[in-house]
Amino acid sequence: MKHPLLKLQLEEEKYSHAYLLEGKNPENTRKEGLELAESILTENGKNLLLKEKFNHESLGDFYELIPKKKMISIDEIRGVIRFFSTSPLEAPYKIVFIPNAHKMGNEAANALLKTLEEPAGYGILILTSLSKRMLLPTAVSRCRIFSYLEDQEQKKAMMEVNEIVFDVLKGDLLAIPRGKEVFDALKDEKEELLNYIERFLGDLFLYQKGISEKMIYSENYGYYDKLSKTKNIDKMILKTEEVRKNFKINANYQLSLEELFIYIMEVANG
Repeated sequence: MKHPLLKLQLEEEKYSHAYLLEGKNPENTRKEGLELAESILTENGKNLLLKEKFNHESLGDFYELIPKKKMISIDEIRGVIRFFSTSPLEAPYKIVFIPNAHKMGNEAANALLKTLEEPAGYGILILTSLSKRMLLPTAVSRCRIFSYLEDQEQKKAMMEVNEIVFDVLKGDLLAIPRGKEVFDALKDEKEELLNYIERFLGDLFLYQKGISEKMIYSENYGYYDKLSKTKNIDKMILKTEEVRKNFKINANYQLSLEELFIYIMEVANG
């Protein structure tokens, strides 16, 4: 599993009902999607019987949609809906994996949207795509997105967000209005923005616990050393997840971020 945040979520056994892995290399994202499905269904590899069945493609609670033609048809999506209509047979969840989900036509995509809007409690959907922009925005908004498209622009944005979070944790009241330009630029990348914030807080938490080998970005040591006495990081991460859920129901973007950073500032020394 290459994506550090996805790996961390699996280790904590916190699963979303839908995932979208976007990346320019379909083979790589398919491999990541299969590893994700295997980890969830086999309890991170601890259930050896289910692991063996998964590897031999004989686990009835997993279904990979491989289209018969170039495009994914509505009939094939109806097959996904039927698959989710029954409870798991052996594993704790049922998973449908749809590589290259951007190959769905409008009719198929709209049919899948209903499954995303009304997921079965035991159902998990994993999609891959060359880009989230190639899918219906309403479908994307219901997925936990993990991007494999990191480039120089993304790295620059992440560094800017890191600096804002650092200043907020240090109690700088002006950091929030100062970050408005950065937040405005990331308005269409809400998931990535929250991922940046969670990465920073998660690494700070690990740094304080002395588990530096699990940190995602060791280059932030300079920040973390100055924040070694920061309190309630776990509460900040939970608040970030709350904002993520609120974004999915169209909460006000700017107000939600302001509330998040004010909360972080208040509990940092509480």
